[in-house]
Amino acid sequence: MTKVWFKKRKALVSVCVLALLVAVGSIALWAYRSSLAIYKRIDINAPAADGELSVWENTVDRGTDTELKAEDAFMKTMSVYEISPRTITEEQFAQLGAFFQMDGEIEPRKTCLYWEWQEHRLWWEENEISYSWSGHVDKAITKSDEEMIALAKEIFEALPIIEGEYECLGIGSVQTVHSKAGSFDVKKRICFRRLVDGVRVIGNDLVDIYVGEDGVTEIYMYFYDYIKTDELPMLSLEEAFEKVKEPDAFALETEETDFSGKAEKLTVEKAKLLYVNQFSDGCTILQPVFNLMGTLENDTGIAEFSAKIIAIPEKYTYTE
Repeated sequence: MTKVWFKKRKALVSVCVLALLVAVGSIALWAYRSSLAIYKRIDINAPAADGELSVWENTVDRGTDTELKAEDAFMKTMSVYEISPRTITEEQFAQLGAFFQMDGEIEPRKTCLYWEWQEHRLWWEENEISYSWSGHVDKAITKSDEEMIALAKEIFEALPIIEGEYECLGIGSVQTVHSKAGSFDVKKRICFRRLVDGVRVIGNDLVDIYVGEDGVTEIYMYFYDYIKTDELPMLSLEEAFEKVKEPDAFALETEETDFSGKAEKLTVEKAKLLYVNQFSDGCTILQPVFNLMGTLENDTGIAEFSAKIIAIPEKYTYTE
């Protein structure tokens, strides 16, 4: 009887010790994760259709030779910028309406402000503002691209609500009308993107100005503030290049080319650092991404490509 009781007691002690070790391990893991200030990792990959391979799976494999020609002139650490949707006040909203020479009264709605006067409409909700002019008529654009961009820049620089540093990326898209009489361009989207520490921010933060033959037709603006809280090490260009065969995003940039099949040679000729804002997806900090640009070659021809590699080390992030 004593032996049986002793065995049960010994088993119970073992279970308690095991439970204690598991608890201590969980606490240690939580403390370790907390000390790394873990953030939700951005996702910049556009998934392929069901049953289809992605572009890079069709183009690059383990047998592809790679060469890095781009110079590594990038920082070794990244500033941690917490993202905060910028608060737009009713006073700023009114200033914007005055800029567009709107009259009448602002209409408060449940979650937004709305202002309509004649053919002009101005709408604001949280950190998003949009403007549209319905009085324009689709006409064939006769102005040059340079003239369209210059007009958009003039409007952008005069907007009373812009804060921070931006760069103009030029024409992002073109709206074309097709008719029996032929096809003609009626509207062009001019893109402006925020700069933080001189690095372009892509994703949620943007200003897009649509220009037609008679002037501006629409403006869409999404504003964020960035608060520097920390610094973390980031991947070097060489470390990012090592991931070029399994990138976070990949695209062929050449529209017309004879290139097809698997690449025999991949050459990275240029590299640019970007910040990605995916606040709307629950990512609370700007995350750096290397955009690697170069050429793919095989006996069918040459094509240009871009491959994006997330530059924040995985140990500082988590995925859902």
